Amino acid sequence: MAESKAPVITVDGPGGSGKGTITQMLARRLGWHLLDSGALYRLTALAAERQGVSLDDEPSLVNVAASSMWRLSQPHQVSRQRY
Repeated sequence: MAESKAPVITVDGPGGSGKGTITQMLARRLGWHLLDSGALYRLTALAAERQGVSLDDEPSLVNVAASSMWRLSQPHQVSRQRY
């Protein structure tokens, strides 16, 4: 796999601790893109639920995520492409 030249910062912590607020401010200040990985998890769970896939069925969840396409444009605004 090719090494990425793009800088990556990860922020970890409990829910409600302000991770999203801090990362949005940091990305805006640095002029970087922000990938809300939590939104990807929630979108995958929603798509799985709508497709009748159990959240305990890891291979099927991988297929749901791999076959889904979303466009995350701004914080908390999701445009559904296909799932």
